Amino acid sequence: MVDTALNLIEDGKIIITSQLNEREDSATLLIDIPCSFRQWEKEQEDLQTSDLTLASLKKWNENLQLSPRMTLILCQTLSAKMGGDLTLLDISPQSKPETLTRLQYLIPLVRLS
Repeated sequence: MVDTALNLIEDGKIIITSQLNEREDSATLLIDIPCSFRQWEKEQEDLQTSDLTLASLKKWNENLQLSPRMTLILCQTLSAKMGGDLTLLDISPQSKPETLTRLQYLIPLVRLS
């Protein structure tokens, strides 16, 4: 997720904050990213099949990358399987032109006996 975030930003800094909630046996990881919420909704470009050759298909396959949206969906699914919750939030200030997106990851804590 952080790698995808780094690819989405043009300038600025990523702020990472953690919070521990011992009563609920959980931790929260907040990652604030200076990019538009809409950038996470971008989908992968469709493969153009007109005049498709084996060489062009091989080149397309070598350069294949997951879209930000697909990366988010995969991470959300994995997080849910582990009992966590990954949420994407638009935290852009209303009065400023800057855009900020927050990844909020709630992680259950495991107590070792």
